Amino acid sequence: MTKSFSLIVVLALAACYGETEYSAPISVQPSKNANEFAKNFLDQMQARSFATNREYCGLFGRNDDGFIVATPPRLGYLDSCLPPDVPADFNAFATYHSHGAFDPEIDSEVPSSYDLVADREDGLIGYIS
Repeated sequence: MTKSFSLIVVLALAACYGETEYSAPISVQPSKNANEFAKNFLDQMQARSFATNREYCGLFGRNDDGFIVATPPRLGYLDSCLPPDVPADFNAFATYHSHGAFDPEIDSEVPSSYDLVADREDGLIGYIS
């Protein structure tokens, strides 16, 4: 009985923290330039991060016409966000994530070493705002 109660509590906490919650998609001007697209996309997403004091994350890829596309922003935690698995039909080349509002307890001004290692291991570029 204790184990099943613990599992229920863990699942409820995961749901509260939005492990699989997605934010509304962000609409930006189509571009074939990854840096231009990322800047415009992250500029809009960062406002959400500051407002909710949570990280958002996802993937950038290219569509069949060579334009940059993004997965919907996934809602993370105060100091972390796990990007979604790469969809089967999605040609991912980069991850993206934002940091929330300033917090003196969290090193949110720069990418963490974990961010860099994870992207490198996955062979992806990492964009952060």
